[in-house]
Amino acid sequence: MRINFIGNFTQGPGGEPADEVHLTAELEALGHNVQRVPRDVWKAFVEGYTPQEDWKLPIEADINIICKWHHFSDGKYISRLQKLTKAPVLYFVWDPMVDDSDMEVNVTEEPNWHIKMGRQADLYLSGELGRASYYRK
Repeated sequence: MRINFIGNFTQGPGGEPADEVHLTAELEALGHNVQRVPRDVWKAFVEGYTPQEDWKLPIEADINIICKWHHFSDGKYISRLQKLTKAPVLYFVWDPMVDDSDMEVNVTEEPNWHIKMGRQADLYLSGELGRASYYRK
């Protein structure tokens, strides 16, 4: 498969590689073609900044994977990817993202950034079992 993977491909403060580094390496080891798109580059592109020569942007693909990042503050980061690549977007989250206040989301409240991302995605990948009902009704 051809996969656009949007995330963090740097090292953490302790020198450990980001989770996305491990995930993309495993996908490639399985034989997939992975285009690594740094999350800050994707955010700048969606926000309308002029693409720079060294930017890696999404290419034609079979699927897109975008990792959670609090600077992806609404679904536009996913909808733009869906439109550009005409491929489904998987929103990947490895941390518990729901606290008690999120469980009270209703039509009169504005959902937080994470719920907006989850609702826009074609598939939400998470370990949050039993809490998917507020992403889509």
